Amino acid sequence: MRDIGDFDAIIFDLGGVILNIDHDAPVRAFAKLGIPDFERYYSKISQSSLFVDLETGAISPDTFRNRLRENLPVDLSDEVIDEAWNSILLDFPEERIRLLERLQNEYRVFLLSNTNVIHFHIFSQRLKARYGYSQLSELMEKTYYSHEVGMRKPDLRIFHHVISDAHLEPERTLFIDDSEQHIVAAKQAGLRTYHLKDGDSIIRLFNK
Repeated sequence: MRDIGDFDAIIFDLGGVILNIDHDAPVRAFAKLGIPDFERYYSKISQSSLFVDLETGAISPDTFRNRLRENLPVDLSDEVIDEAWNSILLDFPEERIRLLERLQNEYRVFLLSNTNVIHFHIFSQRLKARYGYSQLSELMEKTYYSHEVGMRKPDLRIFHHVISDAHLEPERTLFIDDSEQHIVAAKQAGLRTYHLKDGDSIIRLFNK
């Protein structure tokens, strides 16, 4: 492993770290449906209150779809909205799943992800179809999803919640994320951090 120091626990982000994603895919998908400016509502850096509410579980998927339709110039069915929205989700590379299988025998392993119910069902289905695991929680000690805990990164409260709930020592815990604003917040919470930048991978990070 690269020289990132000794630690006892690892907290992984999901999208861009374990699960491949394409942040621009929903923009392209909604553009094909007649919404050329979908990035006004959602991007990797910022999200409108509608998407924040969905990711913190403040609204249901049905409310999300209905409110989204109110702001779109064309009327879309639930199925069409979900298909375009889920286009952001790609695949779980096998080497990353095998890495998680190995790491859970060496460290306390956790997941901290900004996600939502619509995405959760799809990536869980894909995980089970390819690898037989019903949920990512089978590959680690515990998963923390924003829509379940009612908070999302980079809110400091969600980092403190994970630290407290899992009884972690922040200075002995490594947090890995591909978003700089999340890394900054994790450092403020006292966690050790590793910013996974474009072109990098957790496989290279943990290769000795």
